[in-house]
This record gives sequence, structure tokens and C-alpha cells, in this order.
Amino acid sequence: MVAPNAFKGTLTASQAAAAIARGVREVFPDAEVLEVPVADGGDGTVEALVSANHGQYRTAEVEGPLGDPVKATYGLIGKGGTVLELAAASGLALVPHSRRDPRKTSTYGFGQLLQAARAPGTVEFIVGIGGSATNDGGAGMAQALGYRLLDVDDRDLPRGGAALARLERIDASGFESWAPAVKVMVACDVTNPLTGPQGASAVYGPQKGADDAAVRELDAALARFADVVERDLGKRVADVPGAGAAGGTGAGLMAFLDASLVRGAPLIVSASGFDSKLEGADLVITGEGQVDAQTAYGKAPGEVAQRAQAARIPVLLLAGSKGAGWEALSTLGVTSVVALTEEGVDLEQALNEPERMLTQAAVVACRRPIYRLVRRKLGDALLAEDIAQETFMKALRMMDRVDESFNFGGWVHTVARNLCYDELRRRQRDLRADGPTEEEDAEMMANLPSTARAFDPVLQQESNETRRQVWHVAQRLPEKYRLVLTLRELQDMSYRQIARTLKMSESAVETLLYRARLRFKEEYLASQREGELSHEETVPLLAPYLAGKLRRPQADAVRDHIATCTKCARRIGRRRLKDQRRSVEK
Repeated sequence: MVAPNAFKGTLTASQAAAAIARGVREVFPDAEVLEVPVADGGDGTVEALVSANHGQYRTAEVEGPLGDPVKATYGLIGKGGTVLELAAASGLALVPHSRRDPRKTSTYGFGQLLQAARAPGTVEFIVGIGGSATNDGGAGMAQALGYRLLDVDDRDLPRGGAALARLERIDASGFESWAPAVKVMVACDVTNPLTGPQGASAVYGPQKGADDAAVRELDAALARFADVVERDLGKRVADVPGAGAAGGTGAGLMAFLDASLVRGAPLIVSASGFDSKLEGADLVITGEGQVDAQTAYGKAPGEVAQRAQAARIPVLLLAGSKGAGWEALSTLGVTSVVALTEEGVDLEQALNEPERMLTQAAVVACRRPIYRLVRRKLGDALLAEDIAQETFMKALRMMDRVDESFNFGGWVHTVARNLCYDELRRRQRDLRADGPTEEEDAEMMANLPSTARAFDPVLQQESNETRRQVWHVAQRLPEKYRLVLTLRELQDMSYRQIARTLKMSESAVETLLYRARLRFKEEYLASQREGELSHEETVPLLAPYLAGKLRRPQADAVRDHIATCTKCARRIGRRRLKDQRRSVEK
């Protein structure tokens, strides 16, 4: 499954998915690749969900933030689902820098877009509210939906956030309620209140063109707006986390449409049908432009990784570059991160040819684990490339001979190791061209693992039960142990690389890794002992065990205990002797 976020400024989510899929097919031509673009509620939400759900685009002409006509696109997905973005009608990108003034910009066009998208049969709206140019609390949206916002003289307020300072009352008689027939879900990852030092005006007003005086004016206007909404509509929204999102549109959506504010990434990833499509996947590849700490906490790739980890599916992440804190992704099950800037790709080249570069990164990501294994064993980079390619060619020829439960990844690693041993044998023969003695040759060959026996993928596949046990044991480890084991055993990092990543000395890494392995061993052995019977538990079961009255799992547990307990073995012996005597007497 290929499920990337947009690579901001270069590729949409669906373009990124297509580029990555091409790279995967270059390595695995016969692989089934499912493209599921994702988003976290910002720009690209409509495009990602329409693409992931094979939906349809629709366009409506509405007012832009300053009243100019603009064409806004929304999407129809599933049965009665509609997805749209506030930025399509009221976005900051629609206002030239010289005209940006949140005292005048309005969400009226966004309300028009909502009305246009509300077709018969619509049951759910998914709304992304990032990237707005407005600070009117969603007042313009409300006016377009049929609400009247009136001043002291009963005149309709003009557009813009500053006009809210004159708001006297709200007349809802012209609005036809949507609830409960239509559910409105708003992707919102900010927790700002409507007003105050952390409110919409103070935090986001400056980037929309507000100076200090305008910020104070807008904050006072939104405070007045909140008071009238509470009095006339009976809804207190000022202090709700997220009310200040998109210049207060979060508050407006809650007040006028009974909307629910939810975290963006889980909402959009769920709406893409990700969970149902994940079933049966062997590998998940996600990505975005820059991967950093925020990717793990709140962004779509982090959400994708968490869900794949819960399903015990490995995750690769492709990125344009790495930022601070990217290492946190290893705790979410990301087994490898490939950044274009670390693969010898110039940043300017990546920006000019993003699709080709991303396809190349996908090829690298798929081949990297095998390449690392081969290079570590042979110490030759060029030869490692050749053997990695030969490994994948052998793998492709085997694809149609195995079932879905086959541990393909483990088998590919076995093929690569065997090819390495063959190469080591060849080197030994070349180095000893003068001919070794029979004893020397026998000793050398004995020290290399044999590859003469044909590999049977069905007989050799790894136990699913064992993999489940290992996974559960790993989840019980403290986070620091799980992290260091992931970096060493799954990401194949050296002690020096782990030390740089965790900001500790190499000796400290060695100590931590030793303790982590020891703890893992203890936990694993403990998990193996779970379900064993104690002596006290076994004694009452001996008689029914001899009589054959226990069910199989319990009988097996009793038999296993008897094999290690001399007291119970003696009891069984005495009981059997008594039974023999009784039989003779009869």
C-alpha cells in the first residue's frame, strides 16, 4: 500500500502516490500496489479523498475573500459524502499580498460553497479549514447559509471581521437546519480559543495582514460575536479548543451548523478507507516533503504508520528531507526513512523533477535492506548492487509459488545470504588458485553454511505464532529499550549512528542495547511460560488426566508439568501401580 501525504509545493498526494508506485513496480514488477493518498486536513484534502475513494469532482462559482468571483472545487465520495476546503473559497492564496486585510475578508464564499455542495442525499460533510484569509468567526458563511447578522438599526452587517464589533443580534429564521440529517466533521489540529492572547486574532491575524491595532480590533469584534452567539443561539463557543481555528471559523461551524471539531489526520485517513484497504498488505510506504517530529504527532504519515504498526505491517517512509526529531517515527513502526537529500539528490533537482526523484527514492527504499545486508557481508558496494538485484530477480520468479501467509521478507533475506555465501566460496577458490590440500578445502567449506539443499518456501516459512509472540513482547518493553532495539535490529544502524541519533556516547549505547536484549530475553521466556501449571494446580488434575477426562489443552499442560516435576511423576507412578494391582486382583 502506497499512502503518502502531499509533498508541499511540488507534488499532490495522488501524484506522490503514483510516483512511489512506479518505483515499487520497478523493483517488483508483479506486485499488487494499492495507491491510497492521504492528508491531515490542510491543503490537498479534497484531492486526496477523491483520489483514494475514486470519487468525483464538482466546481461552483462563489465569492472570494474580497468578493471577487472564484471557482471552487469540492468532492463527492462514497454514499452521500462530500469533502471540501475552506481555502478553496476563502483561502489566503486567493488574496494578493497588497490586499490582505482580515478586517475586510469574509467567509461568505465558503458558505456559498457549502450550499452548492449540499445536494439531495448528502449525509456527511468533511471540511478542511486550513489556509484561510479570514478572521470573521464564520459570520460570512452564516450569512450565505441564511442567517441574518444585524446591527442596532436592524441592518445587515457588511462583510469582514471588523464589522462584528457592531453586531446586535442574530436572526436564524431564514436558515433551514441541517441537523440531524447532515453531519459536519471539521478537520482541526489547533486548540486555540476564539479570543485572547492565544486566540484567532492574536496568533493568526498577523500572517493574514493584521498589524497590532488590527489585531486588537478583531479580537474585540470576535468577543462581541461570541457574546451574541451565546445569547441568541444558546451556544457557548468562545473557550472551546479549536474555536479560534481559521480566524474563528471553527467557532462559526460549531455555532451555525452543529459541527464537530476532530483531529485532522485520523479523520482524513479513516475517510480514505485506509483501514479496510490495509487488510492483506505486506508493506506500507508513506511520506511527505519534510519529515520531522511533527510527522509523528499529528501528521498523516504518522497516523498511517500507527495503523500499520497495529496491524503488524512494516512501514517505509520517503521524504524530501529530514528535520529535527524525525527519529521519533521509529516508535510508530517506521522501519526505514529515505530522504532524497541523503541519496545524493540536489535540492534544486528534487524541486525541478519531484516525480522522477521520488520514484528513484522508492526504488532505493525497496532495495536498501537487502543491499545493506549484502554489503555488510561482502564489504563491496558495487558487488552488493549486483547481488541485491539478483536476489530480487529470484524473488520475482518465486512470487506465484507461495500463498498469502508466506513470510516473503524472511525468504528474500535467506536468498541474499545464500548468494553471499556462494560469493565467499568463489573468492576462496580464486585466492587459493595454487590449490589447497583436501583437508584445508574441507575445513574451509565446512565453515560456510550449506546452500546445496533446495530451499522449500512452504516448509521454511516462519511461524506466525512466534512472530505474534515477539511483537507482543516488544510492546511490553520500556520505550527506550524498544527504540534502541528498533534502531539496531530493524534499521541496521551502527553503534555510532545510534549514538548520534539518541545523543549519547557509544559506550552508553552498548550498555543500553545489552540491557534491552537481556530484558527482551527475560520477557520472551516469561511469555513462553505463560499457561504452565504450578504443582498445586496440577495435583487435583492428575486423576482426571489418567482417566482421559481432560480436554486437550489442559491435558497437554498437565503432561508438560509431569515431565519436569518429580513429585507429580512419583504420584502418577504410584497411581498407575495401584491400578495394575487392582486389575490383577480382579
